[in-house]
Amino acid sequence: MAAAVEELPDDVATLVLRQLDAPSLAAASCATTWLRRLAGQRCLWAALCAATWPSVRDRRLRPLLSKEFFTDTWTFPGGAAGEAAPPPPSLISAVDLYRGGDRIFSTVIETDTRGGWFASAPFRVAAHVGGEAGEAAAAAAGELELSWIVVDPRGGRGVRVASRRAVAARRRGHVAATQVVFAVVICGGAAAATAAVEVAAAAVEVSLWVEDWRGVWLSGESVAAIGGAIGGGRVGGGAAAKAYVEFQKRRVEGKEKTADMERKLDLICVLFGVVLSFFFFLFFG
Repeated sequence: MAAAVEELPDDVATLVLRQLDAPSLAAASCATTWLRRLAGQRCLWAALCAATWPSVRDRRLRPLLSKEFFTDTWTFPGGAAGEAAPPPPSLISAVDLYRGGDRIFSTVIETDTRGGWFASAPFRVAAHVGGEAGEAAAAAAGELELSWIVVDPRGGRGVRVASRRAVAARRRGHVAATQVVFAVVICGGAAAATAAVEVAAAAVEVSLWVEDWRGVWLSGESVAAIGGAIGGGRVGGGAAAKAYVEFQKRRVEGKEKTADMERKLDLICVLFGVVLSFFFFLFFG
């Protein structure tokens, strides 16, 4: 049977392999040396990348699509960050928004990191979702799914910076908006890349920022953090979800410690005021 299959012309076998999804294609490559050669063809994996994340069909990203790119962006950042290196001169965000499994919006955002703005201002990448896509997103905020991939075009690698499912949905009362949050942990647990879809009465926006466990948005460090995530290790979805739970736990514990310290400082201030008042009346009353 195997000999009969290998008698197929390469182009015919390639057409058959095009019908497979990523796990099946990877499994086929383990069967024989001949299938390994055919299943590793760049064109097959480029097609899978484009089918999985329509935004990567952009002309700036098409040359980077490969099996390695698919593996990088299918998994999540995890483990130790990559080695320290100068920030990439630009980052490209490939964004796809889904409602109930159906894609409703795609965009590509290029961010120039060479300017001085990100060194002093909180890092944030955002895009407006308008037209029918915006209406669809606004109508079903609870059903939204987001894919956000950040790519270093210089190094040719990408990293997923949004969880497959939302980790939180919250109301922002001061702007009458609903924010659906997707996040993954980066920098070995020191920070989280946070992507969000914000649905207001008149607008829908997708945005990305990086925050530490205190909830403080990072500025210049964000580019280095994302660069480290791009060059670092990868983990599966289960490990990524567990890492985010631990990150949130650390955040809650940190807030509790801060609140406890503030209560103690308030008590010390009150006691100091009482003692000061006592001595004032003792000597001057």
